[in-house]
Amino acid sequence: MPVLAATVTGAADSVAGFFSALFVLIVFAGVVVLAYYSTKWIARARAGASGANVRVLESAAVAPGANVALVRAGGEYFLVGAGKDGVSLIAKLPADSVKDDPVSPGRETFERYLSEFRGRFLGKRGGNGDAP
Repeated sequence: MPVLAATVTGAADSVAGFFSALFVLIVFAGVVVLAYYSTKWIARARAGASGANVRVLESAAVAPGANVALVRAGGEYFLVGAGKDGVSLIAKLPADSVKDDPVSPGRETFERYLSEFRGRFLGKRGGNGDAP
């Protein structure tokens, strides 16, 4: 009977190992899902920070822990500095010196790419989108 006892003990060890690995996999999947939803929540909270009257147009890091930002509040533009000690006004900018464009330099809008693609695609097909 010692062979039967060893077989039962070996089977119990493999079942325990399987459930242990399954538990680790479930915990890992839970951490991944939690990280996914928490980053979505943080992104949504940051995006909701600007409203109809106050909007950060651009920001740039100038040193570790220090940023400058171009802010529009009402119809006025401000250059502000933000660091570990808080936020301070650097300058009030005249409206004609600020390009208030939602598309940053070097970035193109989807509409522009779509219209360019349509022009190329429809231009090859006679301009009306029908097959030749």
